[in-house]
Amino acid sequence: SQYPLEKVGELGDALIYLGNNSATFESMILAMGKDFASAASNAGLLPEEILALGAAMSSLGEDVEAGSTSISKLMRGMSDAVALGGDELKEYSRIAGVDFKKAFQEDASKAIEKFLAGLDGIRRSAGTLTPTLENIGINNSILIRGVEKLAAGNAVVAKSFDMVSDKT
Repeated sequence: SQYPLEKVGELGDALIYLGNNSATFESMILAMGKDFASAASNAGLLPEEILALGAAMSSLGEDVEAGSTSISKLMRGMSDAVALGGDELKEYSRIAGVDFKKAFQEDASKAIEKFLAGLDGIRRSAGTLTPTLENIGINNSILIRGVEKLAAGNAVVAKSFDMVSDKT
């Protein structure tokens, strides 16, 4: 979808705000967000939320290529699970501790926060996320590492989303 021209300034303000209040640079946020924007937009994230997720991943130390690939795969997996239902949707719901389809359709960023917090709880108790991530189709070591970083840094993700919430 096209972003309204009259809102471009607000998006720029969000980028600068994230850059000034995150452990990364605007150029990294933009590069990261640009690479996974299509998957994230299709998942229901607003442009400011895409930048926020990019800021979080970059702040957590993931490089643009690996980070954006991990986020893209996760966003596509979430979207597919919500659209198709089945065992993967049940797994997303179990991990997030909510009816994931409903939560995702109401507010994708909040559903992502719940999912990542749930993953972090599993990581802390089980010591690994590999089997859990494989159950939702994330089975490549680079993708697993990226999603593990998001889970371990779920508070950073939530803070980044909060930073732009008044701009959406």
